[in-house]
Amino acid sequence: MENQHISNHDKAVLTRIFNPNLPYGDTYDEDEQLEEAFEEEIETAEVLEAKRLEVEGVKGALADLDKAIQLCEGHGKVACQAYTQRGLIKRLQEDDCGAKEDLTHAAHLGGQFAKHLLVAMNPYAALCNQMLADVMGRLRAGEEQMD
Repeated sequence: MENQHISNHDKAVLTRIFNPNLPYGDTYDEDEQLEEAFEEEIETAEVLEAKRLEVEGVKGALADLDKAIQLCEGHGKVACQAYTQRGLIKRLQEDDCGAKEDLTHAAHLGGQFAKHLLVAMNPYAALCNQMLADVMGRLRAGEEQMD
């Protein structure tokens, strides 16, 4: 099999599709990411304790968010914020279905940030939004030059 060369433009397009939250113009260097992933962290007693406390903190946060949603009966600004925060935690835990469900509830309650996150979780929608923003930016720049 031949080694295929991918142009910088192709890399940029793939980056926008699969990593829509990266700042525009940044690219994803797969080799660099793999090297970082395989670098081993020295697991001292302190590092292990920090990891344990982090897991416990997330469990306490989720329980608190569940309780807030229950007390608000799933309505209002507090519920919107709780759904958003719980959705973010679920997203970090790679529970995309649960994250989308919570963020959708938050979006229906008027959460603009939740709406933005839902779009960002859909790489095709994020790419379309970026492309549209680029086109609009070019049109505005062209209009300003004509004035």
